[in-house]
Amino acid sequence: MSMAETEAKAAKPEKHIKVTLVWGGTGESKPAEVSVDDTAGQVFDLIFQRFNQQKSDQDTFELDGEDFPRSRFGETVESLVEHQGKELVFEVIPPTSGA
Repeated sequence: MSMAETEAKAAKPEKHIKVTLVWGGTGESKPAEVSVDDTAGQVFDLIFQRFNQQKSDQDTFELDGEDFPRSRFGETVESLVEHQGKELVFEVIPPTSGA
């Protein structure tokens, strides 16, 4: 790879970042790749899909171990990366887990 190609690659922001999805009912986690254009709500939806779980009104949500309110579900992954850094851990905690 030439120097110009390396610089061009560095200048272009990444469109995908790796995140960790956690199902709080079991503590099981799975890596995922999401687009910076995805919203937090879409990433949390991915957790339900990947772990074959049903949504509940009593589910609680965490990002990097801190409560994440539903009111912030419209935030983009890009905005979360700016505030939290590149290592994002999204977790859904079902009401039955007692967590």
